[in-house]
Amino acid sequence: MQTNIPLVSIVVPVYNTAKYVAECVESILSQTFADYEAILVDDGSTDDSPTLLDSLATRDPRLRVVHQPNGGVTAARRKGVEEALGQWIYFIDADDRPTPDGLDALVQRARQDSEVDIVEGCATTFDDEKLLAPTPALCRTTHAEVAHPDALSFVKGIYTDGTLSEASGSVWGKLIRREKILETNALDIPRRFTNGEDILMLMLLSRRLRKHVMVEKDVYLYRVNLAQSASSNRLTATYWCDWLEFAWTNVFSSRLSHWQEPWEDICREVFHRLAHTGLVRRSTDLTPFFYLNVLPYLTASKGKIHSSTDRRYLAALSKQPPLQTLLLKLLDILFYLKNHH
Repeated sequence: MQTNIPLVSIVVPVYNTAKYVAECVESILSQTFADYEAILVDDGSTDDSPTLLDSLATRDPRLRVVHQPNGGVTAARRKGVEEALGQWIYFIDADDRPTPDGLDALVQRARQDSEVDIVEGCATTFDDEKLLAPTPALCRTTHAEVAHPDALSFVKGIYTDGTLSEASGSVWGKLIRREKILETNALDIPRRFTNGEDILMLMLLSRRLRKHVMVEKDVYLYRVNLAQSASSNRLTATYWCDWLEFAWTNVFSSRLSHWQEPWEDICREVFHRLAHTGLVRRSTDLTPFFYLNVLPYLTASKGKIHSSTDRRYLAALSKQPPLQTLLLKLLDILFYLKNHH
């Protein structure tokens, strides 16, 4: 058992990853930065993960195992943060690996600026056989760090038009100030969101964010999971409308006067997913929220829609019957009155 409070708490949610978790733990123990604890949260695994984790924890006093009933990855991360002692949180997925000096690089950058709440680096994808490719990032091209001095620029950076990321939409690979996660309840995300939950967490976190920095340093190896990618494409249009509504209600609606541009960016990104996976076959596949709070912003920013498929879908949806539009507007008014009396 550790007697000193570590600077960093590494949180690893584990669910049925017995095949990979020992490799993940080995990469944690190989870090050149040593002032950390690693909290391995077994999220009700049904394979050999629980026994394996207990065995691995005997190797180093910095390793702690927490067992809980299955609640999903966000619940496991939340439990890890609740158990954490460190000033900083570093999330790692159980089938991934941090690079040996990656955490040290992030900590050194965090120590340079007391205003920084998130420091992240670059990632490289890999599978069971080999390294695949570096993830595209602006800092790789400019050979300089990318800084976002406020919350708005950070959220805009996640959804930068083009191929070069200014900030990834993933929780892993980021050193995050623990108090900001707690202040914003950034992990209070309903379990029904099983895809895109990382971005929801980052958007919730952004409500109190002061500064984000992305450094030109490979810090993380991300395992490509083709089965998981295929399952995400089977989500319904209703799911993504619900996802957008959660983001609108908890982040954007009260900030729209200054945050309209990133809201339009997010709407276009989700709409692109809907259009290119064939999830929208008819107007009734979409919820009233979509017509009231997404479609108008898609129309307003249609000049930034470059896909012909997206433009075709948008044109079709914009031709909804006038009566439907009036009814939806009436529902919006009734909802507003209900929540303001």
